[in-house]
This record gives sequence, structure tokens and C-alpha cells, in this order.
Amino acid sequence: MKQCINLFSIVVLLFLSSTIYAQSWKAHYRLAEKKEKTGEYFEAGYHYEAAYRAKSRRKIAFKAAEAYYAVKDFRRAANMYSKILDYSKHYPLVRLKYARCLKQSGQYDQAIREFVFFISHYKGSDKAAWNEVVDKEIEGCALGISYSDNSVGLLKVNHLPKAINSGDIELSPIPVSDDLLYFTSVKNGKGTFLRSSKQNNQWTPASIPANFPKIEGKHFGSGSLSADHRRFYFTECENSNGLRAKCRIFVTVRQDDSWSQPEALPDYVNWPSSTTTQPYVTSRNNKELLFFASDREGGKGGLDLWVAERDLTSKHFDFTFPQNLGEPVNTIGDEQTPFYSSDEEALYFSSNAHVSIGGQDIFKSRGYIGHFAQAENLGAPINSPADDLFFVKTESGSNGYIVSNRIFGNEKISTTDEDIFSFNFSPNQFMLSGLLLDGNHLVVKNAEVALYEENGNGELVFLTGKTSLDGAYKFPVRSNKNYVVEVQKDGFPVKEMRINTFGNSKNPKLTRDIVLTDVDAYETMVAATQATPKNTIGTSVNVAEKEIRPIEYTIGNTYKIQLAPNSIDSDLHHSKFGRIESLGKIEKNYIPARDTYWILLGDFTDYKAAVRTMAKVKNRGFSDAFIVKYHNGERIGVGK
Repeated sequence: MKQCINLFSIVVLLFLSSTIYAQSWKAHYRLAEKKEKTGEYFEAGYHYEAAYRAKSRRKIAFKAAEAYYAVKDFRRAANMYSKILDYSKHYPLVRLKYARCLKQSGQYDQAIREFVFFISHYKGSDKAAWNEVVDKEIEGCALGISYSDNSVGLLKVNHLPKAINSGDIELSPIPVSDDLLYFTSVKNGKGTFLRSSKQNNQWTPASIPANFPKIEGKHFGSGSLSADHRRFYFTECENSNGLRAKCRIFVTVRQDDSWSQPEALPDYVNWPSSTTTQPYVTSRNNKELLFFASDREGGKGGLDLWVAERDLTSKHFDFTFPQNLGEPVNTIGDEQTPFYSSDEEALYFSSNAHVSIGGQDIFKSRGYIGHFAQAENLGAPINSPADDLFFVKTESGSNGYIVSNRIFGNEKISTTDEDIFSFNFSPNQFMLSGLLLDGNHLVVKNAEVALYEENGNGELVFLTGKTSLDGAYKFPVRSNKNYVVEVQKDGFPVKEMRINTFGNSKNPKLTRDIVLTDVDAYETMVAATQATPKNTIGTSVNVAEKEIRPIEYTIGNTYKIQLAPNSIDSDLHHSKFGRIESLGKIEKNYIPARDTYWILLGDFTDYKAAVRTMAKVKNRGFSDAFIVKYHNGERIGVGK
């Protein structure tokens, strides 16, 4: 009888625990749904995840991942996406999203493998479109690896203190001077305009500016001061449960010690049923230029950058009809947070559709309205694996600010909120500049220029590179260092200039012109000496015991995978090379000018094939591998 009672008790307990268990996961699920409807995505993700732990259903895991992804909690999102990677039939893009979370967490090598796996197994009719997306994502991962491997930087980025970064969202920095900053702080979906000043090298607690007009029923988004500080353009936004609020641009005019009542710009600027946001205003040739972001009709896709102008002599805000900045600035993705530097004649902006090392990266495009050049990624440390926006410089140009949700040591441990960061040049830094000239001392335009620093082991570490559109180059360098400037241009051998900055700490500028020898003259010189290969920097030279021998090469563009930046004289019969010999031909090339070896795997006529093979190479133990482009056998650069 006693045994029967015990058995009955156990059954009752099991029934009650299962009932409580069912109520527990359902309660979490219902609460998650409520939080999702009200735009509280992190809380929704938390409760979906709790429900999934109690009831392992892939639908719940997907909802948790989507909620975390919405608030940019990439690590938690990746964890939940990983639960349903084998259910691509029901969630065909889940591995792509998983790969993006890995990328934005800085896990570039693993992200490359997942991007390759996704596109290799994707069966949708839109595969060609996704193929282009994946190629850019993989290229961005490779770019991120190159920055993380070469972490020697010329800029220093700092997280602003708690007087400015409150723990909520801070964005839209407006430097009035080097020691006065206006910005927006967003708490509980409500944006407030604040100011802070630097006194005795310390930022004061942020406060609302005196006499600034109150915004009733809306929230303050972002803003920009005119060059004379007399007009302030800013956005008022609807309170939104979504992640993209609808905004309009307003203007207020300074009147002695106060500001006028805000006035909305005309409807043809604030296009109906669209968002018009992130204004940046500057002046040029007696015109006031208003740059802004909008998803209005006539764009390339998502948010585009637009510009309108008016005469500075006008007493009215009668801007011209906005003009889309077009390609190569705008893409099918989102372009945001414009900043135009008149001194540089360059547009800075953020984009998630150009090749990026994170999600939103900051780019620079030289030129003017209607004539912008190809956008350049600013690289690290300005950009990070996370999202980076609102690049702006101070009037002095000595420093500036960005907004980022990056993790930053112990000061910022999550990617779920944006904070303001400052950047400035490193101490003892000055400018190295000059012209690129041919043998007749005529300017050579559109050359690729790269800067390397020699480390303590005598190895050259890549710092930065750019296309010289006007035949000039300029790099910030530091004192007491050895540098190499490398120049590549079609029709010329690759040229390097070595320079050291010892004893130049008090000299703010170093000017050195670089003369490129034309190909015919250089080949004549090579034939006469029979001792120098065609390019001692950037061109492969086959050797046996460091003896120069001719190379067989493919006509046109090809790609190779370089296994490491520099190598010692390695034995190609070593077992580690056996792991990749099935992927292509391995060759060892001696570079006399650097007294080092390049070990390469190739050749690939298709860049996409090179990218996918590189993912396999990294997976087999060569984590430093990167892609190099050749033309008619001559090395012309890294990447595509």
C-alpha cells in the first residue's frame, strides 16, 4: 500500500512539474510577443531565449535571434541563429545572418567560412543577387583581417567619459570648437539636445543649452550648425516603436542670446511619407549647401544622400530641389550621416553596402556635387566590426568625433547602444607629402600609394593606402620611425621610397616627391644590368638559391593567395603545405629589395574563386593569408 502511495505521489509531482514547465515557457513566449510589439526588442529576445531553453522549438530560436539582431546584440543573435543552421529549408537566409553576426563580432575567419557555406548551398532563384552580396561581405572580412593583423595606427580613438556617454544612446556630435560639443542623447525613445564643454581638460556634465527652443511631442534627432553659427538645422522625429523613425528637417535662427521658433523646411525637402534626416550644412561660393539622408522617391535604395542649396544672401530658406548624389556614393543599401570637408573637398559618410569591415562603415569620397570619386573605406581604428557613423571633424581639423556601438575595453562592453568617441592624431605626428612625377617631371595621376612602417624585426607593416587622384600624396607619420612609401601605376614599375623620421620631431612637414621611371626606360636598364628583376617590390621573382629566373604567367588579370606577409626560406615539402597543395600550385618567390620570401598559391582567373579558396586556406592553418592581384604576371595590389 505504501509503495502505491509513493508511486501515486511521483505521478502527481511529474504532472505538476510538467504543468508548471508548460506555463513557464508559454509565459515567457507571451511576454516576448508583447515586448516585440512595443519595440522592446532586447527584452523580447531575452524572453524568447528563455522560452527556447524550456521548449526547444526552432521557431522560438529564430524569433530570439531576430530580436537580438534588431538591437545589434550580435553575439546573442549568433548564438540563437546557430541553433537552427540545419533548417535552411524553413529559414533559407539564416546562415547568412549568422555569418553577418560573426563578422560584426570581429570573428572574420569563421564568418568567411559561413558566407562560403551559405552561398555554396543556397538554392533560391535570387542566388545571383546574393552572390554579389556575399562577395562584398567576404571582401570586407578580408579587409578586416588585414587591419587587425596590422594594428599599428596613426590615429588614436577614445571613448568619451560618463559626462557625455550616459549608458543610453548618444549620437550626432556637433563640435562648436575643440572644447565645446553639442550632441543628442536618446533615452526611452526620446532624443534630447545637450551640450558639454571641456574645462581643465575635463568634460563637464551634459546639460540642455540655454534658450534653445523646446520640442513638444516629438524627439530631437540630429543637427548641424551653419558656418557662421547663426542657423541651426535639426530634425524632429516621430516617436517610433520601430528602428527607423520618420523625421523632418527644421531650422532655427539665432537672435542675440536666443533662438527663433523652429521652422520646417519646404515639403519638397521634407518629402511627404518619407524620412528626411541627419542634416549637415556648409557653405561654398556664397551658397549654403544642405546635405541630408532620405528614403524619398528617386533614390538608389534604402537611405540615400541628397543635397540642396540656397543663396546665402537670401532671407528665406528657399533651397533648390534636392539632388541625389548618385553613384559612386549611393548604393542599394543605406548611406547616412554626411559630413563635407570643404578644405579637403571630400564627403565623409556611412554605408552598409560598400565593402565594410563591419556593418555601417565610414567612407570618404573626394570631389564635389556631380563629380565624386570612388568611396574609400577609412579603415581601422575609425571603423570597427560593429557600426560606425557620424564622422565629423572640428574646425581646427586637429581632431574629431564618431559614433559607434563597438565594444571598447571595460568602458563599453556591449554593441546594443551607440556612444560618442573622439579621435586625434598621435603625439609627435606630422605630415609626409609630395608629388608623383614621371621621368619628365610631369604629375602622374590615379596611382595607388601605400604607406608601410618598419617594425623592430625589420619587417614592413602595412598602415594605409589610397588612390592619388591628383598626383599628390599625404600621410601622417610619427617621429623616430622608418617608413616605405610604395607607388603602383599602370605603365610604370612599382616604386618604393624609404624615409626615416629620426630627428624630425620638431618639423611639422616632410616633403618628398617620388619620380616613377617609365616601363621602356626601366626594361632597358634591366636588360643592360641583367641583375635586377622587373619589379623588386610587388612583383614575384622565382628563385633557386636566390638566383633570378624568368616566370611563366597568364595574360590578363589573375589572382594568387599569399600565405603570409613575409616568410623565411621555407621548405615547400613541409607537411603544412601538403594540406593545401590540392587547392592550387604553390610557388616560392624571393624579393631581393626586402630580402624576404613570398609563398603564393595560384593562379585564379576569377576573383570569387580566389576568395572561396582563401577561406579553405585559412581553415587549413594559414590564418594570415590574403589575396593579391596580378596583371600579365606583374603584381599590382592587394585585393580585387
